[in-house]
Amino acid sequence: MPRRIPEYVRQQITQLYVEHAEDLAANAMKLMNGDAQARDDLVQETFEGAALKWDALQDLGPVDRRKYLFGILRNKARTKLRRDARTTVGLESVPIMRAGRETDTTVLNALHAQQCWEVMAQMPPPRGEVARLSFELGLSTAAIAARLGIAQSTVRGHRKRARDELNAIVGDQFNLVDDSDGQATAQEVS
Repeated sequence: MPRRIPEYVRQQITQLYVEHAEDLAANAMKLMNGDAQARDDLVQETFEGAALKWDALQDLGPVDRRKYLFGILRNKARTKLRRDARTTVGLESVPIMRAGRETDTTVLNALHAQQCWEVMAQMPPPRGEVARLSFELGLSTAAIAARLGIAQSTVRGHRKRARDELNAIVGDQFNLVDDSDGQATAQEVS
């Protein structure tokens, strides 16, 4: 049975909504790369989370309440991105796999690519998200930093560790390199 939210909490959350919903929605839109439905869901989930955690939130000042709300939003976005990555990544969406001329090469490429996705799914959340956004979606360092709300240097660090881990798994089958703006790409080694 869902928890009932007391009326006084509802009133406080309504006031927070009036004060912060627009800014949260703008931030959620960036985090979800322009997906309006995901934006609306994230904002709603943020305020639901705040209502359920009112005991922790009620004693905070206005600035700290705002930070808390944005923290909830960021965490919900990360969870959604991770969940979406697990459900949507399949062999048909693998950008680093290029079909070889022979069937055995194609099969080996697919197996190596699948290994990469499995390794990414097991990476700690920030590193796995950076790897997915870099290697699957081809986003730049700046775009990933803005989307995840982290520094560009942090993105580069996570990308390097992910690339090293992936290269250790697939060996010389794929050469994961950085292009000129720091965006990760994958190139098949022949």
